[in-house]
Amino acid sequence: SLDRLKRAGDINRREYHAGCKYRSDAHTAEYAGIAGINYERSGATAPSGRIPRLVVSDAADVVAARQDLDRVRKHFNQRMLDLLNRVLIQEQNLEDVGRGVFKWGAQRDAVIAAKAGLVVALGALADFYESTR
Repeated sequence: SLDRLKRAGDINRREYHAGCKYRSDAHTAEYAGIAGINYERSGATAPSGRIPRLVVSDAADVVAARQDLDRVRKHFNQRMLDLLNRVLIQEQNLEDVGRGVFKWGAQRDAVIAAKAGLVVALGALADFYESTR
């Protein structure tokens, strides 16, 4: 999970927040009007260190989240989007991600490939978000 990678030092704060934003946007866009979790305030690694809270998205939040997701989907290739979705939305483990996205059969190789790919993807996502502000 994103929190575990942050705690282990595999990703930095900037990459962590990019992943949180992507995950929050995806949930807000998908489940409009339904109570959800504000992932940007979750876990011990969040800037506030507070417990995540339930939120109900209003129409403006839903529109903004959908626009942000559309921009990300137009900017990144399908493999990178598949990697981000498997880890951040579907919450697959790194072994399954490495096998599914990178086609590595051996467990160790699959985990290494998934972790390396995710670090690159989150860095690129953070760069993208910073450039579109």
